[in-house]
Amino acid sequence: MSKDSGKQQSKPAGKPKPPTQDELRRLCLRQGTNVDLVLERNDQRETLETRPTLVYDLRGKLLVLAQVSPALGKANVGELMEITFLTRRFVAGGEPESIRSGYVDRLQEVVQNFPLGDGLRQPALIFQAPQELRLMNLRMHHRLAPPLEFAMRAVATVRGTARVPQKIPASIADISLGGALLLHNPKWEPEHHSEFDLELFWDCGSLELRAQVIRQSLKTVAKGEVKGSTAIRFQYEDASQRLTMFQLIGRLERWEIAQRDSYEKP
Repeated sequence: MSKDSGKQQSKPAGKPKPPTQDELRRLCLRQGTNVDLVLERNDQRETLETRPTLVYDLRGKLLVLAQVSPALGKANVGELMEITFLTRRFVAGGEPESIRSGYVDRLQEVVQNFPLGDGLRQPALIFQAPQELRLMNLRMHHRLAPPLEFAMRAVATVRGTARVPQKIPASIADISLGGALLLHNPKWEPEHHSEFDLELFWDCGSLELRAQVIRQSLKTVAKGEVKGSTAIRFQYEDASQRLTMFQLIGRLERWEIAQRDSYEKP
């Protein structure tokens, strides 16, 4: 009998746990951390204006970043921007992983001669330090979780080989101009790249369009129930469909900003 037969076989390392707030703050809020400053997302033109910078300092409740190129000026003060940090996380027993996290804030001030020590002064951008950092990405389309107030839901019409099309109700975990994540009955398992008709409904409107599955459906638990989770891409057939979705996403973004501003007021 092998000496090791009585020992438990070592289990393969699982997926590392998501980083905690303390870990994210240690990784991001320190001098020299690389930052990508997202100035604007133009969904209609499908452009993302991003400028690289780095952390100069964290002073009390203020985060100081290096000036970007082309430089921002006084006219940009008050504009809402995404401050995203790309860092490396080292987990015991696993490969290093890249993590992008960040937050959204308005530019507070542009300083021409910010003191960095030893008589050195540099142009700098001032933001409020984050109350919370969240995992982010630089995808073109910013995904939003629709609030309950919007009463968003969807119905997928799957034709397949059946004479009568199958109607599958779904809730929406998140949505962007480019697509959405649907939660639905786990018995429906659409194939990767398959297409179907989709009806979207919200508090004051609706939209019909085609959708394509962009990754295989997964099982997840939502509100204590097992659901199928399917990521889809919207396929716009005319400009009016895209405009309707653009207006909906705009409403969602304004609602999110209003809620955050209300929460942050003393």
